[in-house]
Amino acid sequence: MTNGKQLKKLRESLGLSQQALSNLLGVSLQTIWRHEHDKFEIDPDTLKLIPILHANKVPDWCKASPNKVADLASHIQGCEECRLVLGYLNLKAK
Repeated sequence: MTNGKQLKKLRESLGLSQQALSNLLGVSLQTIWRHEHDKFEIDPDTLKLIPILHANKVPDWCKASPNKVADLASHIQGCEECRLVLGYLNLKAK
């Protein structure tokens, strides 16, 4: 399944219109259309964030996440859970 088809299937399974999804992600309606028609790919981490954003639920840091900000930068490169948290925070900060 192509990235665009995954996005569309996920969007429809959540009962979201393209406009509702564009609002969740803070992008234009045209951007969603382009992603769904494989004009350009959506970031895989963003695909994982969509259900979290739709549920309006803040994701948790992983259990191995360091307490020091200085150590977090190197940790998140290999940690999908922590990347999702940062992606969520980035989208919510817009």
